[in-house]
Amino acid sequence: MSWQELELADLCLKIGSGSTPRGGSKSYKQSGITLIRSMNVHMGFFKRQNLAFIDADQAERLDHVALEADDVLLNITGASVARCCALDNSLLPARVNQHVCILRPNQEKLDSEYLMRYLTSADAQKKLLRIACAGATREAITKSEILKFRLPLPPLAEQKKIAAILDAADQLRQKDQQLIDHYITLSQSLFLEMFGDPVSNLKGWGLVSLGALCEFENGDRSSNYPSKSEVLNSGKLFLSSADIGKGYFEVKSSKFISKEKFNSLSRGKCRRGDVLMTLRGNGLGRSCVFECEYDEGFINAQMVILRPDSSVCTARFLVAQLNNEMVFSQLLKHTSGSAQPQFSATDVKRFKVLVPPIALQNKFVEHTDAIQNQKEQVRLTQEKSDSLFNSLLQKAFKGELTSSKAA
Repeated sequence: MSWQELELADLCLKIGSGSTPRGGSKSYKQSGITLIRSMNVHMGFFKRQNLAFIDADQAERLDHVALEADDVLLNITGASVARCCALDNSLLPARVNQHVCILRPNQEKLDSEYLMRYLTSADAQKKLLRIACAGATREAITKSEILKFRLPLPPLAEQKKIAAILDAADQLRQKDQQLIDHYITLSQSLFLEMFGDPVSNLKGWGLVSLGALCEFENGDRSSNYPSKSEVLNSGKLFLSSADIGKGYFEVKSSKFISKEKFNSLSRGKCRRGDVLMTLRGNGLGRSCVFECEYDEGFINAQMVILRPDSSVCTARFLVAQLNNEMVFSQLLKHTSGSAQPQFSATDVKRFKVLVPPIALQNKFVEHTDAIQNQKEQVRLTQEKSDSLFNSLLQKAFKGELTSSKAA
């Protein structure tokens, strides 16, 4: 099936990035008019966590970046560049900051949901990331490039049908994610019940820097670091930061290096039970215990290995603490770099964590095992619903999804 391709300039009533109030984050309020930032824009869904607010006077000065119902949001700078989602209309009135672009389709030509789904498809993401990475200094997509961006355009009725099918499949994924979020909340509630607020530390637990608590090991950064030609389809696991979830490990990259190459590397070899943390990129600050079907692997340049003193702190407890929302927020304040925040090993080593008695740590881990097992089962179900959704997404923009055979 052949559809015409048109530029967004011919299909949108507004294309433009937002702005940040004078004073930046220091001027944000506890409530008021919503200011949407790139951290709220995820791939295909909107995240309410860490919403910022501004007052009426600030909002009036940002009237030129006011959002309207059914706008589509696209991240245009930084590590989350090209992420796209639909606006959560319940947040109106709202504004966006300079890292987010407003796409306002002409609803007589282009359906908002169809546009969002296309921009999150693999083909569109490849095009957007290629544009973003072409810049000389940082990842960014300019307004002129968005205006020229082309997309396949079926008749409006068919756009809506495609969007409805994809939305139904996406609902399965969202239900799985809600269950996972529920189990995460349960674990964090248990943490608070047993150890109190980890930031105020009213229970007076000992505080120890990660540098004093853990042995740190970076990947081999020498000229011996695996080159692209040395990355294989089998062999010794070559870990990616994409493998590190918030509190869990999952092999996603499926990259490998030869046993000979692995043996020649001087450091960066993780083993079962190690704690892994991301130092930069989309998963900045996430940590997990290395537990999977592989006994060992080599980390990429965006990660670091932490080995806590097991007589003082267990790996499972350390990861639970580092991924606690309050602790995680404090951890992110230790990043360096202005254009793109990241951690150095020194940044991480300075960070202090609670060290309760080891017996209490073990009791916490024991209690969370059942929760973790349930969460893992849901995560496996989510993989299947993700696979279904991605399969439909690939067919959708080739005209295969709404054909009589597909229907």
